Amino acid sequence: MYNLTIPSVSFSNHEQTYRCASESGGYVSRLLTLQVYVPLARTLMTPRPAVIQAGVPTTLYCESNPTYPPPTFIWTINNKTITTGINITTEILPDSGIVTRSVLARQFTEADTGQKVVCSATNGDETVTSRVFEITVFDPEHQVMGTVFGAIVAVVGVLVMVALAAWFYYKRMKRQPRIEKRKGTHEHGNYRGQFDNPSFSLPN
Repeated sequence: MYNLTIPSVSFSNHEQTYRCASESGGYVSRLLTLQVYVPLARTLMTPRPAVIQAGVPTTLYCESNPTYPPPTFIWTINNKTITTGINITTEILPDSGIVTRSVLARQFTEADTGQKVVCSATNGDETVTSRVFEITVFDPEHQVMGTVFGAIVAVVGVLVMVALAAWFYYKRMKRQPRIEKRKGTHEHGNYRGQFDNPSFSLPN
């Protein structure tokens, strides 16, 4: 019995063929094809933008480490599986394995803010899940409307303050002549009373 030992196996040995034959040439074994299994170790989602603009197509990538066989990917948003807008690409690294990328292209709305995006890769019995990506979506149109509304509220507030100030000033000025008139009448009455008083005499 003869044994064959391959001292170091890498993905470069994948699908190499081997055959055993007797020295006399009377026996030839069946062809053996070497399958190199490379385990799934990680799944990385990129990019992870801080803010996503509403209505603009956004592309997210989910990438595995070099592995074999190539993994299958599942995208979920708030634990609901996404089946549309997904494409798969692969890249063979001769000495490492096959890098598989799953691409999710999707448009988001402000209502999607706070939702959690996750991608999972499965290779045989192994499943590796990416870190959770919680999205934040902003709508420039709503932002502009909010700014305009805030400006309108500020202008209205200033106009109300000016109107109130003018009203208080008007009320004050309207009461001022009455007070002066009452004061003048009172002084005149005192003057007449001095003439009517017999004990009062004008100075020489």
